[in-house]
Amino acid sequence: MPAPARRRLPPVGAARIAPVAAAFSLWACGIALGQGGPAPVFDPGPPPAPVPGDPFDGAPFDGAPDQFSDDAAAQPVLGAPLPVAVPAPPPTPLGEDPATTPTVRQPIFRLGPRPEPLPTAAPQPPRALPGRPNGAARPRPLLDLLLPFGGADPEPQAAPPPVPLPEGDPAATGVLLEEADEGLTISALRARTWQPDVVGQTGPGARNMAAALERISLLRGDVTLTQGRTTVTAREGVLWRRPNPTGVGELVTVYLQGGVKLNRPGHTESKPEIVLELAPTELKLDVAAETVGEPATADPLLTRAAERRKYSGGGSRTTRLGPPEDVLRNPLGGLGSNLLAPAPPEASPGAGDAIGDGRPAGGDSEVRRIQLLPRSAVPPSVKSYENDDTLPAEQVTIVTGGVRLIVDGLDVGGSFGTVLPGEPTDQVSLAAENVVIWTRSAGGGGVVPGVARVQPADFPLTVYLEGDIEIRQGANVVHAQRAVYDIRADRGLLLDAELSTTVAGVGPNNTEGTVRVRARELRQLAEDNFRARDAWSTTSEFGFPGYRLESRELFLEPRYDDVPRAGAERVVNPATGQSTTKRNWIRSYDNRLIFNSPNTGDVPTVYIPYLSGPAEDPQIPVKRIQYGNSTERGRELEVVWDPFVLFGVEPPPDVNLDLLTGLYSERGAAAGLQGSYANRNLFGLPGEGMGDGIAWFVQDDGLDRLGVYRRDIEPPVNGRYRIRWRHQQLLPSEFLAGRGRVIAKVGKRSDINVLESWWESDWDNGPDEDTLLYGTGSFENYGFSNWGWEAMGKVPLNDFVTDTGWYPKLDLYGLGEPLLGGLVNYSQHSSAGYGDLEPARYPEGLGYRDYNPLFTDLPYTADVDGGVFLTRHELTAPLWAGPLNVTPFVMAEGAAQQQGLDGDEAVRFVGSAGFRAALPFTRVWRNARNRTLGVNGLAHKVRLEMTYRATSTTEPLSEFAQYNALDDDAQQQYRARIPRSILDLPPGVPVPMEIDPRFYGVRRGVGMDVTSSVWELVEDQQVLRLAARQRLQTKVGAPGFERIKDWMTLDLGASIFPDADRDNFGETLGLVTSDYVWNLGDRTRFLASSSFDYFEGAPQQWDVGFATQRTRRGSFYTGVRHIEALNQDVTALVSSFSYRMGPKWASTASFFQDVDNSENSGQNLTVTRIGTEFNVSVGAQYNNARGDTGLIFQVEPRFGRDTFGGLLGPNPDL
Repeated sequence: MPAPARRRLPPVGAARIAPVAAAFSLWACGIALGQGGPAPVFDPGPPPAPVPGDPFDGAPFDGAPDQFSDDAAAQPVLGAPLPVAVPAPPPTPLGEDPATTPTVRQPIFRLGPRPEPLPTAAPQPPRALPGRPNGAARPRPLLDLLLPFGGADPEPQAAPPPVPLPEGDPAATGVLLEEADEGLTISALRARTWQPDVVGQTGPGARNMAAALERISLLRGDVTLTQGRTTVTAREGVLWRRPNPTGVGELVTVYLQGGVKLNRPGHTESKPEIVLELAPTELKLDVAAETVGEPATADPLLTRAAERRKYSGGGSRTTRLGPPEDVLRNPLGGLGSNLLAPAPPEASPGAGDAIGDGRPAGGDSEVRRIQLLPRSAVPPSVKSYENDDTLPAEQVTIVTGGVRLIVDGLDVGGSFGTVLPGEPTDQVSLAAENVVIWTRSAGGGGVVPGVARVQPADFPLTVYLEGDIEIRQGANVVHAQRAVYDIRADRGLLLDAELSTTVAGVGPNNTEGTVRVRARELRQLAEDNFRARDAWSTTSEFGFPGYRLESRELFLEPRYDDVPRAGAERVVNPATGQSTTKRNWIRSYDNRLIFNSPNTGDVPTVYIPYLSGPAEDPQIPVKRIQYGNSTERGRELEVVWDPFVLFGVEPPPDVNLDLLTGLYSERGAAAGLQGSYANRNLFGLPGEGMGDGIAWFVQDDGLDRLGVYRRDIEPPVNGRYRIRWRHQQLLPSEFLAGRGRVIAKVGKRSDINVLESWWESDWDNGPDEDTLLYGTGSFENYGFSNWGWEAMGKVPLNDFVTDTGWYPKLDLYGLGEPLLGGLVNYSQHSSAGYGDLEPARYPEGLGYRDYNPLFTDLPYTADVDGGVFLTRHELTAPLWAGPLNVTPFVMAEGAAQQQGLDGDEAVRFVGSAGFRAALPFTRVWRNARNRTLGVNGLAHKVRLEMTYRATSTTEPLSEFAQYNALDDDAQQQYRARIPRSILDLPPGVPVPMEIDPRFYGVRRGVGMDVTSSVWELVEDQQVLRLAARQRLQTKVGAPGFERIKDWMTLDLGASIFPDADRDNFGETLGLVTSDYVWNLGDRTRFLASSSFDYFEGAPQQWDVGFATQRTRRGSFYTGVRHIEALNQDVTALVSSFSYRMGPKWASTASFFQDVDNSENSGQNLTVTRIGTEFNVSVGAQYNNARGDTGLIFQVEPRFGRDTFGGLLGPNPDL
């Protein structure tokens, strides 16, 4: 059928936009050449060398519009692979004939040397359009101006239709005659070849039928492809080959990397990498050394090659191996095999440019779809014409009146396989008031509104836009006034633009949010790579942000993580070929942080020369500001900084670091560093590693207020500090004997009260700050999965704390090892070490008024050291009689201390025997239902437990020093204050035996377990322990999805001591405990517990309370606690709540009332305004024990990743 007629350019209207668009495109992307400005988006390569005989080559380019003159010397070389870059002329004035408009001769600026014409296409004179003389300048594709040096092969000039040849003539295949019978040879030094096993694969990752016949070869060392007189060389590559469905030859995909060079007669080209789709009639693989078999581990070369093949139109993205004819077209449109030779002339329009349904020919080529839609209810005005001054001819479409251009990829089905589910479809949407579109002409006219056009993805497609521009691609949204965009390369230039991109970890839900960048000039270098000049950035969602970071130059680019982040989407790093994760990264220069409000306007705060960090962190140096006033510290100002931002240092991955600063009018100045880290293979150790630390110093010129008997205490030193570092390394199963971990800690403090005075929460709730190295692991790699080991070395650095140094200590555990076919189980614990027990050296003057000295040495510690040894063994024989389980046991122990409590050697042998028994009961009431109480059937489960143990030891407990600590540092220091501050005993007198912690541990039996860490707590004893553990369970959930939960639980326990005078202060019954929980709902509970003894002066304790927990929104607890011992008792009312009152407000409060003395002990209240950019908190506190009253005002920025959890974190369910 005849080719469709070309649409001509109207002299009026269309001529207004196209020349301006082309001129703007040339200026936008080429003005930097010769003017010393920033490099253009598309690097044109080195400047051309002057060509002898051409008076215009080498002339300076001043950015002015160029024209061709009618002079023959100024005509472009037709048929050249790289057309001369020429912009459009100025617009023709209305009413004038373009043919009579005078032209001005300008020098021609070529992007590259003058190419030679191809021998396959003879030069043809251009055809003139109506009203325009032959040779007059036309709008040219912007891509031709910006084509990078060494880019895709240029298209030859279209030749006249070929003369039909007899069937079977080699020329009919589109191959040069002298190369028609030559096959493809691939040579390399080494190769590994295998055929993947794809049998049984299903789902999105399954391969199609062609993949089942595919063979893969990894090629390394002097890889060369030869076909006729054309060669391609590279350092390494990957070859995929499979049978050609035509039955002739093979289908070949080759990926090459490392110094790729293509050589053909008269032409040499270099690339860093390349993907070739070939269909040779014959393939020869010439390898010096070949290995057969798939690699044992993932090869980075293969991973990288597969990713490149996927995005180049190769096999892994192709769902159709060929068109529905009996032959397979090669990617360049020919039917033959010589794809490395110059491409044959293009067929005439309609002869082979589509496959029946409008899809482009080309078999394995990817395609894209172009849609033109109106931007409003008013249809746009569309003008389109074919410009044959370019090689090949281009189609120019001019749209005015508001339009949206949508370009997306298509997955084409065909003979083999179907479209794979889950395949992504990339899409870009461009909307503007006026648009000019350049693309390759296919003879079918331009883009028509409402009609989808399909073309190969490698066709050039360039768009100029102006007026209210909106570009959307993936997570990126760009608004601008003028722009030029190369869709094929994902590149563009935008003026007066604002970019919005979505990143993880920002925003109210802590999952994703928006980073905005506004710039005078914004260049898109790739899909997710941008460069902005005279820009500002912010994560604020407001149109006029309350804060912004102004920068002279800013880059937004992807960064690939060395260690993949948990939960993040996996991608392939193109540089390494490894699967990892990536994040958006911002680099900026000459930065100023500016805050803004309607009252103050712009307020510049900090100048930072260089910033670099994740896009979700907008690089604001201030993390928190807090101002307060209290009795203890006076007026205080605390500021937390980001030191990486403050000093312009790029942070290491997965490292958080804070710079702490503070000023206190009654105390002094403080500063320090606090941070954490996490990574793999830290310090050369395999596995996951994580840690945290703090180094902090304060010049303290004030007084400590720590409690009722410790007010106005002068610190032992004025220069007070705290140093702590903790690291944990999780070791994989293949390390040493099996899975394990290593813990390293360093802890040093200036004095006994620095933590309690300045870091009270860490003192009360945190672990001890020791200096040690600890390791543990198993022997599972040797077949002993029930055995494990521990090793520890510890050095005490704080002499005001009772602590034991170990130099070193080794432990071996074996638990539940079956013997005699499982009739008997064996467990053991053996330990050996050198210990140095150092009692605390309490400084003088730490008491208040008459309570000096305030501390009393613990009676079970002494300044002793030496070897400490233990070996403990237990045999158990579980027996079953129906539901009754009875387990007799016998235990033996030998223990020794070179220096016991009195400094002499202490050696003991222990024997213990008894039994453990358990009997479960269950009763079910299936019809018990009550919606008010949340009952849907009831099951009462009871487990009765009994343990009898008789223990005999050769030495009493009083002979053994407590090398293994009973308490942490805070509890141990409190125990040392009890004799003086609570019991009012004389100095040096310890607490009575009734509340001695060691004897309490003996009565509870905490030292009798095989693995007990406080194995010293053993005495002669005979005890029968009873327990009843009860559960009332019901079903909750939707019908068919019910789950069982505990509605009520009640655990009761008691101990009977047959030798009451020796073991329990003369009382046979003791240690009576109860623990009750009523789950009124999933979030509401009623709680009660108690613990009683019956001898005189015995400790008694009970509490009852009500608690409700709303997930992340808030919690509430109120209860009464009673503690009594040695005729000392206290009853307290305790209440606390935290509540998220709405999206913008939250509050917390606590209340402590001494009921016995009707005394207010302490309260605090904090109200927080939760903003998009800041959290502002106002609070008040009162502590009667310390005599401290204070007010607090705190400002905490929320500029980037939301680090708040719980109440102030992501929006809870409101």
